[in-house]
Amino acid sequence: MKLVWNNATILKDVIVMLKDFSSSIQFVLLEEHGMTMQCMDSSNVSMSSLVIVKEDFEVFDMENEHRVSLGVSVDHLFKLMKLVGSAPPTTMSWSTRGAGDKLIVNMDDQAKKSNYEFKLCLMDIEEDGLEVPPMSFSHVCSLHTLEFKKMVHDMVDFGDEIILSVVGNTLVSTVRGDAGEFVVKKDLVDV
Repeated sequence: MKLVWNNATILKDVIVMLKDFSSSIQFVLLEEHGMTMQCMDSSNVSMSSLVIVKEDFEVFDMENEHRVSLGVSVDHLFKLMKLVGSAPPTTMSWSTRGAGDKLIVNMDDQAKKSNYEFKLCLMDIEEDGLEVPPMSFSHVCSLHTLEFKKMVHDMVDFGDEIILSVVGNTLVSTVRGDAGEFVVKKDLVDV
């Protein structure tokens, strides 16, 4: 198996975001689709999932394998990614022949005129627990991320939990804490 990115910005950004979220990540490579990455937080409450389609890779060669599942430490990947400045051309390889228990990551940092090769030990991660059961929702709301971030930032000093509810055509955000209750109401245009 061999994957090549000319610019591994997506991979680097994902690893940086996940370093405080989870200790391990599951790469699942599917010959016909591309690569998925899944991980759970330490308390098994939140799941993060990302799909990178085959066309986003410079090379996506599964060597006649239809499905490969690789578990890797997020901390080790993060340490690797911070050694290089930007997201340089990156190659990941793994083989069932020989050293099949390692993921080989090769990064060519042209700015530093350096080439890094890492052989990361693979982890055995159970895949069955990484599925979200089907759910139905009575309301679906869409907020711009900056608007949601500001709302959370404004409410964080009043409590640890935000309760979101829809009343008519209004999104109601409520925080309860030691000091009392703080409510923000936002009119929804499209519900």
